[in-house]
Amino acid sequence: MSSILKIKFPIIFIFLILLIHLRSFVFAHDQATAYEHQGKVFISIYDSDKFAEFKLSEGNLVKTTDGKVSRFEKDDRIYVTSWTEDFKKLYYANRIYRYDMEERLTAFFSQYDLEKLQNIQTRFFKSFLFENKEEFKNENIYLTGPGRKPKYFVNYTYDFYPNKQFSHVIYHYSSSVLIHLGTKRVTFPFGIDDIQHIDWSFNGQFVAYSFQGYNSKYMLGDRPQCEIRDRDQATLVILDIINEKTLLKKNLGGKYIADLAWSPDSSHIGVITFKSRLGVLPWELLLAMAGHPVYYNTFCVEIYDTKGNMVDIKVLEGSYKWGSARIVWN
Repeated sequence: MSSILKIKFPIIFIFLILLIHLRSFVFAHDQATAYEHQGKVFISIYDSDKFAEFKLSEGNLVKTTDGKVSRFEKDDRIYVTSWTEDFKKLYYANRIYRYDMEERLTAFFSQYDLEKLQNIQTRFFKSFLFENKEEFKNENIYLTGPGRKPKYFVNYTYDFYPNKQFSHVIYHYSSSVLIHLGTKRVTFPFGIDDIQHIDWSFNGQFVAYSFQGYNSKYMLGDRPQCEIRDRDQATLVILDIINEKTLLKKNLGGKYIADLAWSPDSSHIGVITFKSRLGVLPWELLLAMAGHPVYYNTFCVEIYDTKGNMVDIKVLEGSYKWGSARIVWN
């Protein structure tokens, strides 16, 4: 009898562990789908041939449009249409506001020496590269004049990412810096990460972005260089700029990030993630053997709070060859 109990006890123990894990998985899934969204999330996915648009509202995902990408020539230029006019207006109204600040950006930054600022960024990069971070630990850096543009400067709206309140601006060059417009102080909260998909919260307090890991960092002449380690290891970051805190630094593991957007109440962040699969049609396999693989992307919309808890996730219908995505939350 005792020998039977000895055999059964480990089996019962293992069964209980599996039951607990299953219960926690169901609970996590319920947690990830119970959030009722503030406002509406709109998503546009497209590739060279087709596009689709979706709306996520009160936890329900609906495809609103399914269309073909069109091309037309005007003024000796080829234009591509990969979204509806309604989505385009919404996206530009919410996401491209900084282009409306072009005159304001120009008036402010034309007073300061941006070439000197780039040199400071290069020094900061080197301090990380050669592990001499103490150089910047206690150093207070401020914008100074007279105004001067660096050699490879493009334009103010291309290189600068202000919040809507015009109290802080991110300047992206070899590494990114944060400029406090009231005090003209320059800080380095982003390290040397090559930050992407930058989006400020509506209240101007938080900034969210993504970055990829590095394999190596080095100097090529006087310009810092980075090599990507693994593009599948996307990381989502949320910074509290006002209180100078990192609220979230979350590796999404095995996913790319296509785009992100803040909720209107600045409490959640919507992220479009995707995974890629290699095309397996005969001609695609031949291209892969020749070093030109064809990839198909499948997308998800994921909702996180500022603590990194996933409160919702939805798979977006369809597979897109070299597909891209846009998101706006209104």
